[in-house]
Amino acid sequence: MIPLPGMSIQVLSRHVRLCLFDGNKVLSNIHTVRATWQPKKPKTWTFSPQVTGILPCLLDGDCFIRSNSSSPDLGILFELGISYIRNSTGERGELSCGWVFLKLFDASGIPIPAKTYELFLNGGTPYEKGVEVDPSISRRAHGSVFHQLMTMRRQPQLLVKLRSLNRRSRDLLSSLSLDQCIQSCNYHHNQDEEHSHHSKQLSALWSAPQPQPQAATHLSSFPA
Repeated sequence: MIPLPGMSIQVLSRHVRLCLFDGNKVLSNIHTVRATWQPKKPKTWTFSPQVTGILPCLLDGDCFIRSNSSSPDLGILFELGISYIRNSTGERGELSCGWVFLKLFDASGIPIPAKTYELFLNGGTPYEKGVEVDPSISRRAHGSVFHQLMTMRRQPQLLVKLRSLNRRSRDLLSSLSLDQCIQSCNYHHNQDEEHSHHSKQLSALWSAPQPQPQAATHLSSFPA
C-alpha cells in the first residue's frame, strides 16, 4: 500500500528502479520497470512477471542480474517512485516513494534461497536508518501487541521473487561483455530469437544450390 501523493500534483507514471548495491555505492546500471495500477486501488502497484508480444520492455518485471563482485554485502537496491506534473506551474519531476535493500548473501557467504521475499519499504535514503515511509501508521499502533503487529503489517511492502536460471539462459547471458548489470530477460530473449532467425536465414542461403553459368548467344551482340 504505497501512500498517495498530495492533490497538488498529477501522477504521470509509477515505477521501480533497481541496481546492484554494496551498502556504499552503486555497482551496476540502474534498471527501470514501470508499474501498473487500477483506479479503484491506486495504492497497490502491480509489476508484470513477464511481458510478451509487442508490449514494451519497460513493463517487463522479469529481470536478470549479472555480477562478478566479491563484496559480501552485495545486494539489490530497489527504489519506488513516481513521475508527476505540478498542477499550478506545469513543472515536471520525480518523487521517491520508498526504498528497500535485498542482500543476496547470508552471513556465511551463501546465496539466499530462490523464493518470494516480502520487503518493508523504508523512507529517506539508503544511508539513513529508521525512517518510515508512512509515519502515521506507527502513530496508530497502540493497544495490544497483536494489534500493533497487525498495524505494522500495513506498512508499504514490495514483493520480490528470486529464481535461478536454466542452463540455456546461463549460457546466453555468459556471452555478455558487461560484468555488472541488470536488464530485462524479455529483451535478451527477443535478441536471442532474432539472432536464431538470422542464423537460419544465413544457413538456408549457404545451403542453397550455387548458380551455374548459362549460355546466352544474344549477349555476343553487346560491346565488350
